Amino acid sequence: MAENILREEGLPATTPRYQFQGKIDCLRCFELELGRYYRDGQPSDYRYVIFDHVDELAFQECFEDDSAERLLMHSLVTYNFISHVIVLKMITPMHEAVHRAFSEIFGTWYRGQEGRLMPQGGAGIEGFTRKKSPDSSWNTTVLTPGRNRKWPTIIVEAGWTESMGKLKEDVLFWLRDSEQQVKVALTMNITRRGSITIQQWSSIQTAHKASVKPTQTMRITRNREVTSSQHKISGSLHIKFEDCYLRSKRNNESDFTLSSEDMSEISTAVWIHLPE
Repeated sequence: MAENILREEGLPATTPRYQFQGKIDCLRCFELELGRYYRDGQPSDYRYVIFDHVDELAFQECFEDDSAERLLMHSLVTYNFISHVIVLKMITPMHEAVHRAFSEIFGTWYRGQEGRLMPQGGAGIEGFTRKKSPDSSWNTTVLTPGRNRKWPTIIVEAGWTESMGKLKEDVLFWLRDSEQQVKVALTMNITRRGSITIQQWSSIQTAHKASVKPTQTMRITRNREVTSSQHKISGSLHIKFEDCYLRSKRNNESDFTLSSEDMSEISTAVWIHLPE
């Protein structure tokens, strides 16, 4: 069961892996890998660290109690409460900048509507076998019969040089385990060359298993030789009001559209942190 974590999370076999031996040792090992990650130039294959044999009491002490270590809490991606495995992520300035910049733009939109959305941040949410933490999430105040309020209506997963397999597995969890109660699943991926790709995903059912596919893609590609106004922007992102609020529009309420100006604003926040 424990070996399934690589497949479930879309991680390479080279991902550093440790036996969990308590909170202090976990923090020491993660800080060791974090230092190595930055010294080695932030290689994309080493953005995650796995710890085995983390029972639920130890997980609570490390990640949920008042005494939990902030670095471990902030870095948590997944806790598999069946196989007792946790996955931690190396947080980069680029990763933080992209989802925070989007959150500010998205917040400006929803604060202009009659209703409100509630930011849920990156709190861990329990699915069938795992508890996962999105980078950003929002929920509606609408009480819908049969809906489990623990699931946000919108989630964002951000990545720095993230593999497509990892992003797809993250999105698959949110759409499959929530049984479509997550209505909007977005990924934001930054490459070393500076491109930023934002995608919305939907679930599909193949003959063998559930999967996901992108339904909208918007990308900005950095041109280092010219001014920022000449960076290439392609595609679009348009999110229906009803998918965010779970109700029809009223009066002057509107759908959310990410404009070219918004994309440029996001890129400005991200590119300042790119390593040369």
